[in-house]
Amino acid sequence: MDETRAPLFSAWDLLPAAAMAAVWLWLKHWMPQLPERIPSHWNAAGAVNGWMDKRAFLAFAAWPGIGLWVSLFLIGAAMRLGGSGPRSRLGARALLPLRGLLPFAFILMAGGFAPMAAFLGGAPIAFGVGLIVLCLLAGLVPVVRLARLAPPIEGATQDDYRWGGLLYWNAADDRLLVPKRLGTGWTLNFGRPAAWLLMALMLAPVAVALVVLARR
Repeated sequence: MDETRAPLFSAWDLLPAAAMAAVWLWLKHWMPQLPERIPSHWNAAGAVNGWMDKRAFLAFAAWPGIGLWVSLFLIGAAMRLGGSGPRSRLGARALLPLRGLLPFAFILMAGGFAPMAAFLGGAPIAFGVGLIVLCLLAGLVPVVRLARLAPPIEGATQDDYRWGGLLYWNAADDRLLVPKRLGTGWTLNFGRPAAWLLMALMLAPVAVALVVLARR
């Protein structure tokens, strides 16, 4: 098993920087041609139902992507610096592609595709969402691959894991919370019905918020 310690920074981190540069060049050309108010919110049907001053919108457009990169960087740094076992080292390595790809997509979405909706309607938004999904899936590939390389937690075997080794699933284990196989911290034992109930309770507020926002 390759347990090389993950670098604090990697070539993947150049992707968000490249996206920032591309957005800056794009705005330098298109900013004067954008209408004063541009679409800022879409309902579930894809229709624009919110508008915002273009300067106010673009001033904050990059922050979601930057905030996502910082969050993933801190998680990876904590795994890299705080753990010495193979699970921590592999977890830090697994995050590197995701840390580059997902912020890259979010920055392009907010700074490039969203403003273009003022000219082209919902097509740029659909393309941006597709890019985010594609980058998410591509970033999860190494997570799944390295999860299979990480050793099972104490007392578990490979058969106790599902979904590519990501979910711990052992109905014979009385524990609801177990150590993560990849990275640091704890995760749920999805072989226990209480785990699914707890997951539903955690996701319910998010689902309600998304429905409410989509209908505004």
